[in-house]
Amino acid sequence: MYHKAIEHLARKEKLPLELVETVATNDFETWKSKAIDLQEKVDAFFLPHYAGMTDQNGDYVPNDVVVNWYLQNIKIPEAVLQREHVNLGLLCGADDSGYNQGYTAAVMANEILLHQVSPAELAPRTTNRGALTVNRTRAKSLGIVLDGTMGIEEYVD
Repeated sequence: MYHKAIEHLARKEKLPLELVETVATNDFETWKSKAIDLQEKVDAFFLPHYAGMTDQNGDYVPNDVVVNWYLQNIKIPEAVLQREHVNLGLLCGADDSGYNQGYTAAVMANEILLHQVSPAELAPRTTNRGALTVNRTRAKSLGIVLDGTMGIEEYVD
């Protein structure tokens, strides 16, 4: 789902970067192979989602196994959507938290249920962006020097 939105923005020239390729798979071996190949062709990765990977037998691969493989094998920066992924060791993210999503949904439900606003009349909304969070350990392993001019709001180790 995220890859379609990103591809759309790239086609409309609305991204502040060049999109080289998107990879949408739940096959862990394919994902690993593409990551190894692409790290030689790109400056950074955006990992909106990596849960639900399966192995050759169709068995679920735990997220910590996916992240540990990634951290051991990929040597370029990455951005993620949720702070929990930064807590697992990935470089950075502006938290798109479930709390913020739930809060926004509750505000909209309040307008519909208590104020009798038709759902068709509600404007689309995005959640408030959470704190820009950076994992210091990952930054150090990538040779990234962090300083106060980067707009980082929270650090994790």
